[in-house]
Amino acid sequence: MKRIKNWFLIRFWPIRLAKRLSDNISRKLFLLEQYKGTQKRIWGLEYSIESLKEAREIVRREHDKITETIDAAKIAYEKSTEQSEKDKWSTAIEAKSKDLEEINKRIDLSDQSISETQDQIDSFYDHLPRLIKKLDE
Repeated sequence: MKRIKNWFLIRFWPIRLAKRLSDNISRKLFLLEQYKGTQKRIWGLEYSIESLKEAREIVRREHDKITETIDAAKIAYEKSTEQSEKDKWSTAIEAKSKDLEEINKRIDLSDQSISETQDQIDSFYDHLPRLIKKLDE
């Protein structure tokens, strides 16, 4: 009986040891892949923020142009003497003011998107030390 037990231990113990070691190695490899994936997500989101900031800058330039146009129209309105010209300038000012409101909404949405994306990046950066801690265990 003892001989069978010894034969069994000799025969299957290395497999159990190898399985235990391979499970630990598999776990560490999985966590390492998670770390790499998290880092890649951070890089992707940082690129997205750069793109969002560029788009926001384009919208801000439009905002500046419309603001200058409104200012010029107000000056022209004040200088005009005829009522028909004043009506023309006031309708132009109203139209550009509506455009300005829409652009302000777009700027706010861009700022909100940038803020939300930055929050995601911050949460990923908070997640990285936990992955490192698990890798060290």
